[in-house]
Amino acid sequence: MQFRLLGRVEIEANGELVSLPRRRTRCLLAILLLEVNRIVPVDRLARLLWEDNPPPGARSDIQGHISRLRGLLATGRTGAPKLDFAGDGYQLSMEPHAVDVHRFRDLLRRAAATTDLADRVEQLRAGLALWRGQALSNAASDWLRERLCADLEEQRLTAVEDLISACLALGQAREILPMVAMTAAAHPGRESLVALHMQALYQVGRRTDALELYARAREYLCSQMGLDPSPQLRELQQAILRDQLPAAAPPAPWYARVFVDQPASAVAPECPTVPRQLPADVAGFTGREAELARLTSLLVRLDQAPGTPQICAISGPAGVGKTALAVHWAHRSRDRFPDGQLYVNLRGYDPKEPPMSPEEAVRSFLDALLAPPARVPTRWPAQVGLYRSLLAEKRLLVVLDNARDAEQVRPLLPTTGGLALITSRDRMTGLVALAGATPLALDPLSPAESRHLLAHRLGAERVAAEPEAAQELVAACGGLPLALSILAARAAVRPHFPLATLAAELRDGDLEPWSGVDITSDLRTALSVSLLSLDDDAARLLCLLGLSASSSVSAAAAAGLAGLSLARTRRLLHQLTEASLLSEPHPDRYVLPDLLRRYARELGGSPGRPAAGGVERAEQRRDVVRDDQ
Repeated sequence: MQFRLLGRVEIEANGELVSLPRRRTRCLLAILLLEVNRIVPVDRLARLLWEDNPPPGARSDIQGHISRLRGLLATGRTGAPKLDFAGDGYQLSMEPHAVDVHRFRDLLRRAAATTDLADRVEQLRAGLALWRGQALSNAASDWLRERLCADLEEQRLTAVEDLISACLALGQAREILPMVAMTAAAHPGRESLVALHMQALYQVGRRTDALELYARAREYLCSQMGLDPSPQLRELQQAILRDQLPAAAPPAPWYARVFVDQPASAVAPECPTVPRQLPADVAGFTGREAELARLTSLLVRLDQAPGTPQICAISGPAGVGKTALAVHWAHRSRDRFPDGQLYVNLRGYDPKEPPMSPEEAVRSFLDALLAPPARVPTRWPAQVGLYRSLLAEKRLLVVLDNARDAEQVRPLLPTTGGLALITSRDRMTGLVALAGATPLALDPLSPAESRHLLAHRLGAERVAAEPEAAQELVAACGGLPLALSILAARAAVRPHFPLATLAAELRDGDLEPWSGVDITSDLRTALSVSLLSLDDDAARLLCLLGLSASSSVSAAAAAGLAGLSLARTRRLLHQLTEASLLSEPHPDRYVLPDLLRRYARELGGSPGRPAAGGVERAEQRRDVVRDDQ
């Protein structure tokens, strides 16, 4: 049997095409063939087959398609493909060379390994000849094709570029010119193709045409993309103007080590750097033993299914220590990720800067992974494909800190192994449901852990000397490490002041004792950013809950307090819970932590306050803090 994906999805058996009448069956087969000999989780299959919106009966539908595929693949011959259920997914076991995609990649590897330019041209031509059109053209939507095949398309274009470069080095400009002209016209913003087209024109004696091509490319880049030509393209134009273009040099087979799976020993020695982007570990990290153990259990899953990525969404309110936990565990486990650790602060709840776009984050990771700028695609889906290709077959940790929501992190998640840690005030329910992420909601520190943190910051002797005052500080902070750290800092810079003086300040009921000297260590600012993420009704409800005499309310009581319907109130309570502003320790019992109650009382005013009042107050407070910097 032969399988074709580089065009229409087809099976050929005994010289005849096997009928695949159902598009979703063809699509499922294509996914399994792309991941041949690897387990593909059922949840991932469902997300891909139904474009991130699988129906309730998706699993049973997938089983039906699997049954049809097994009937098509069953030949009774030794070495025939086997489609088995393994773990929580399916694995298609077979010889990879029976699939045109894997033959294509193998030919790229061979081209990279040879120093004979004529042999390289032969290998590249053979690989490109396998393409019969757009990959998965009769099986995948544009949405799915971008997720499955962006890296394949980039591999094809890079192979075309290297074929052209090799032909130019062999003096075959006239023979290759039609290919380069057609390919460059289809990708006018790809400067590497423009440069090759200019060189080919120059080599056949069409110097004027080469300069006109540069002028058209410059106009396109400026008008369509807002960019000037790269320094390399400008230098090429100047060399042609001076009639001093050097002879074409043999191409470096760069694409093979970036786009094609290779063992670590095959990576070129000029790129030995492994990314180590973790910020410094947290000094005096306290507690969280259960959470650390749960994170470590993900390594067991990764060992059992190395081709399946593990994702963990760490959520919790502002100041609960999400980043500290993620960074501390990442440092403790860094030896388990020999291919490196990537880190980015996505600024989802940053008081000074807007959230980082996924495009900016992917580009920063491409830089960390040493993707040469000239090889980075201009189109966003292809950049994601390149990023995922660079991560393929690697044991690499990706820490996505301070994420705003699931949409911000989806393009940054590894798809073929590795582990991603996400921290956010949002509970990332969408990733848990659709990406199989493991949720890890952080509770406040226990009183014993809080006291240990305070003792680490101030010294055990000072805390032991005033046990009652220390206990009052611990209780007032509600187990939030940020709140404890702010109070500890105030006490540390006044070593001769008794802790009882600081404890007395906490009894006023406001947040002044937690005011920081800068915007990153001010508890009000941290809480205000959470509040600004809410709609007006949710912000108003939070303020009203702060005025309530009880720290725990039911949905019915909250509806009466807000003057809203029970259904509307439940939706608002759900929004507040998802944003980690309320907890629901028991069904229909919603708890507002003490520090949030203090803040809500500052903002809340009276129940008749306008709906946006709390948000306006938070914005005003944030502006004041910014003006003070």
